[in-house]
Amino acid sequence: MIELPSLDSIYDVADWVELVLASGEEDVVSKSLISNTIEALQGNEPPEAFISSVMLELRRRESLYSTPYYEVSSSLVRRLEGDSPLEYKALLLFALFGTRSASINAKLFERFTTFAVQGVFGAQSYCFGWPVLPDTPVAIADRLRVLCEKLNERFVESPAAKYKDRGVDVVFWLPHDGRSSQVVGLLQCAIGENWRGKTSGIPLTSWKQYIHWAAAPITAFAVPGVFPPDEEWHETSAEAGVLLDRPRLLRGTERSRLPSDFAEEIATWIETTLQEVAA
Repeated sequence: MIELPSLDSIYDVADWVELVLASGEEDVVSKSLISNTIEALQGNEPPEAFISSVMLELRRRESLYSTPYYEVSSSLVRRLEGDSPLEYKALLLFALFGTRSASINAKLFERFTTFAVQGVFGAQSYCFGWPVLPDTPVAIADRLRVLCEKLNERFVESPAAKYKDRGVDVVFWLPHDGRSSQVVGLLQCAIGENWRGKTSGIPLTSWKQYIHWAAAPITAFAVPGVFPPDEEWHETSAEAGVLLDRPRLLRGTERSRLPSDFAEEIATWIETTLQEVAA
């Protein structure tokens, strides 16, 4: 059975149920299986209200996904026929186990998001964050100049050399005719449980000093999990900008598939990681 890393979060337990189904480990997950798994790990039975909240969260997610991956009844969650897409499995693993080897997984998620936003917005994108990809300039000043050339925006000055990416992991834009005055997004990615501490990580005022934007950019924030609903959703968006969570990223990869070489890399990573997290 896949390890359950967190016992007191309905969102993490819901992620675990999705991953158990998506990986093919189980075709059906019952409320009793969830309860028994938690009880075996913590030594006492979780409250019925907690298990019911997990089921409600799974039902909420069921309505958010554009493609159905499972169906929820009163006491069962059943995997739908067919193999789950590798993009779906990758995002579940990023959400549950993303901080185990953070430097590797964080960069994989940045690259994943770089491709996903192309489908989400119909945009072009550039993986800006640190550590840089092999074909990307190391110095932030050089990366800014490359970015300005791509966007046809005016470079003004560089951040201090101590800054690796100044909070920005991915830049996306909606090109029109090669001119500036376009929709540009500065996006930050976060995996694992630390995303709440990063929602104000892009200093937009500083970025307006580095580049003379013809039209001010927007900010965005991407996580592999599913954001909590209602007030927390609105409060996070007010601070971080446009929110991209698992349902939205999956819509992006449905509209614009991952390049074949990167998809193969992700598939290998999924296989290795599933072996590592088997309890």
